[in-house]
Amino acid sequence: MNHEEERQLRDDSDTLMRSLTELKNLEAKKRDEQISTPRFHEMAEEVEQQARKVFEVASIESVHGERTGEPTGLSIEDLPPGDDRTRDVRA
Repeated sequence: MNHEEERQLRDDSDTLMRSLTELKNLEAKKRDEQISTPRFHEMAEEVEQQARKVFEVASIESVHGERTGEPTGLSIEDLPPGDDRTRDVRA
Protein backbone atom coordinates (compact mmCIF):
# COMPACT_ATOMS: atom_id res chain seq x y z
CA MET A 1 0.00 0.00 0.00
CA ASN A 2 1.45 3.36 -0.97
CA HIS A 3 1.11 6.62 0.96
CA GLU A 4 -1.68 7.89 -1.30
CA GLU A 5 -3.76 4.76 -0.65
CA GLU A 6 -3.09 5.07 3.09
CA ARG A 7 -4.15 8.73 3.05
CA GLN A 8 -7.28 7.87 1.07
CA LEU A 9 -8.31 5.14 3.52
CA ARG A 10 -7.76 7.45 6.50
CA ASP A 11 -9.73 10.24 4.80
CA ASP A 12 -12.55 7.82 3.95
CA SER A 13 -12.67 6.53 7.50
CA ASP A 14 -12.61 10.04 9.00
CA THR A 15 -15.42 11.10 6.65
CA LEU A 16 -17.44 8.04 7.61
CA MET A 17 -16.99 8.73 11.33
CA ARG A 18 -18.10 12.36 10.89
CA SER A 19 -21.09 11.25 8.80
CA LEU A 20 -22.13 8.73 11.45
CA THR A 21 -21.88 11.37 14.16
CA GLU A 22 -24.06 13.72 12.11
CA LEU A 23 -26.60 10.93 11.55
CA LYS A 24 -26.73 10.21 15.27
CA ASN A 25 -27.16 13.92 16.07
CA LEU A 26 -29.96 14.35 13.51
CA GLU A 27 -31.81 11.28 14.79
CA ALA A 28 -31.49 12.52 18.38
CA LYS A 29 -33.02 15.88 17.38
CA LYS A 30 -35.82 14.16 15.48
CA ARG A 31 -36.67 12.08 18.57
CA ASP A 32 -37.46 15.31 20.44
CA GLU A 33 -39.98 16.46 17.81
CA GLN A 34 -43.68 15.73 18.09
CA ILE A 35 -44.58 12.78 15.87
CA SER A 36 -46.17 13.57 12.49
CA THR A 37 -45.66 17.31 12.67
CA PRO A 38 -44.22 19.04 9.60
CA ARG A 39 -40.91 19.49 11.46
CA PHE A 40 -40.85 15.78 12.36
CA HIS A 41 -41.22 14.85 8.69
CA GLU A 42 -38.55 17.37 7.66
CA MET A 43 -36.20 15.88 10.21
CA ALA A 44 -37.02 12.35 9.01
CA GLU A 45 -36.04 13.40 5.49
CA GLU A 46 -32.76 14.87 6.76
CA VAL A 47 -32.04 11.63 8.64
CA GLU A 48 -32.72 9.59 5.51
CA GLN A 49 -30.44 11.81 3.40
CA GLN A 50 -27.66 11.52 5.96
CA ALA A 51 -28.11 7.74 6.16
CA ARG A 52 -27.70 7.58 2.37
CA LYS A 53 -24.50 9.63 2.69
CA VAL A 54 -23.20 7.19 5.31
CA PHE A 55 -23.88 4.28 2.96
CA GLU A 56 -22.18 6.09 0.08
CA VAL A 57 -19.08 6.86 2.13
CA ALA A 58 -18.91 3.26 3.40
CA SER A 59 -19.15 2.00 -0.18
CA ILE A 60 -16.33 4.30 -1.30
CA GLU A 61 -14.18 3.19 1.64
CA SER A 62 -14.82 -0.44 0.73
CA VAL A 63 -13.67 0.11 -2.85
CA HIS A 64 -10.53 1.89 -1.68
CA GLY A 65 -9.87 -0.85 0.89
CA GLU A 66 -10.02 -3.50 -1.81
CA ARG A 67 -7.25 -1.69 -3.71
CA THR A 68 -4.74 -1.75 -0.86
CA GLY A 69 -3.13 -5.10 -1.64
CA GLU A 70 -1.05 -6.89 0.95
CA PRO A 71 -1.46 -6.36 4.73
CA THR A 72 0.86 -3.71 6.14
CA GLY A 73 0.56 -4.32 9.87
CA LEU A 74 -1.00 -0.87 10.26
CA SER A 75 -4.51 0.08 11.30
CA ILE A 76 -6.37 3.14 10.08
CA GLU A 77 -5.76 4.68 13.52
CA ASP A 78 -2.02 4.26 12.94
CA LEU A 79 -2.20 6.51 9.88
CA PRO A 80 -1.91 10.29 10.27
CA PRO A 81 -5.10 12.25 9.63
CA GLY A 82 -5.28 14.08 6.32
CA ASP A 83 -5.37 17.86 6.02
CA ASP A 84 -8.54 18.01 3.92
CA ARG A 85 -11.42 17.80 6.40
CA THR A 86 -14.03 19.16 3.98
CA ARG A 87 -13.57 16.68 1.13
CA ASP A 88 -16.76 15.91 -0.83
CA VAL A 89 -17.72 12.24 -0.41
CA ARG A 90 -18.14 11.96 -4.17
CA ALA A 91 -14.54 13.01 -4.83
